[in-house]
Amino acid sequence: MTTTEADHEGVATTHTARWVAVAILVIAAGLIAVLATRPPALTAAAQNPLVNHPAPTIEGVTLDGTPVPPASGPGSLRRDQLRRQLVRAV
Repeated sequence: MTTTEADHEGVATTHTARWVAVAILVIAAGLIAVLATRPPALTAAAQNPLVNHPAPTIEGVTLDGTPVPPASGPGSLRRDQLRRQLVRAV
């Protein structure tokens, strides 16, 4: 008797990796089947009430209690300004 036959004698092998691969394959096939049978998303555009409207103003105070300066235009609070405010607050 060879060593491989002796090692497997009386022991049930489970083939775990094979079953995991089969499960992943079944899930992937199901996902592909669902996505292939759906109508494309381009046919129905979602309506969003926020499109083409300005963002609301930000009001409040920083961690040190100073008021947040009002924005002077889109993107006026730049990264360096925000960093200075955060460093000042810490």
